[in-house]
Amino acid sequence: MFKEFLSALVYEMLKFSAKHPKAKQSDMTELRIPAVFKEYLGEASEAVLAKDVKLIIMFLNDASAVGGIDYKRNKFFKAFIKFLTEKLASSLDKLPATFYKAEHAEQIKIVEKLIASDSVVAKALKNLIITNSYQELASEINELCKNIAEAPYVLVQSPREIDSELKSEIRENLNKDFESSFPVFQINKNLIGGLRVFVDGTSHDYSWFSRISSISNL
Repeated sequence: MFKEFLSALVYEMLKFSAKHPKAKQSDMTELRIPAVFKEYLGEASEAVLAKDVKLIIMFLNDASAVGGIDYKRNKFFKAFIKFLTEKLASSLDKLPATFYKAEHAEQIKIVEKLIASDSVVAKALKNLIITNSYQELASEINELCKNIAEAPYVLVQSPREIDSELKSEIRENLNKDFESSFPVFQINKNLIGGLRVFVDGTSHDYSWFSRISSISNL
């Protein structure tokens, strides 16, 4: 699923590193990759980057083997999980509820507006969002979070669709308790009101839910 995105990302990092082997994050203003990867690149030596690229290629060839210790300790893959659970998650939360039912041309317009950049990496990210359903993305991301960061599966149920601002608030709070998790939002019309949160299948209650109790009036 992430082959195009990671391939584009690695290409841009290697191209930049070849020209600026000792560059720090502050020197990367013209490098068009997500900030979390700039941070990684600014800290990685040439030797570390070369070693990590080999690990990324291994992942691209066999993503099912990602549970190994090398992946769990690797700073690039930690950055990758951070990107998926924060930046990409935020982008997905901002998509309208009708996005996945829209015509392909309309989906392209929506994603182009959401991600304004035309960089190689941004184009790969846009394609990732357009060619995969929310369920497919969430499933793949959660599998990576589990295998690399040992994060639990977090499910948030609501009686109706909730807006992106509220999703962001819920996601931010849940990630304080379950670092590197990717909360999945699901509509359960059988709920009379409020929200339900399940962590690895177990229901959890949170006092901070009182601050967003307006969900019960949707």
